[in-house]
Amino acid sequence: MSHKHTQAEIDAVVNKWHGKHAVEKLIAEYDGPKWSKYQRYRLAGGIIFHVATDTLKLTISPADAKVEVKRAAKKAVK
Repeated sequence: MSHKHTQAEIDAVVNKWHGKHAVEKLIAEYDGPKWSKYQRYRLAGGIIFHVATDTLKLTISPADAKVEVKRAAKKAVK
């Protein structure tokens, strides 16, 4: 993907704000012409970091308790 900033710069923004939460995985990425480019990361505990890769603006969404219960139940079945 061709973002305005390098992946190292994007990672530095996430690392600065994630604190004690480990990044589980990159869950979404958009690089199309219609909307602003972004990457979305899920952190341990269900917190979502949404990073606009053109401006390096970070939006943090708190964990959704219902989603986390479903994820834990699914993990327990495995």
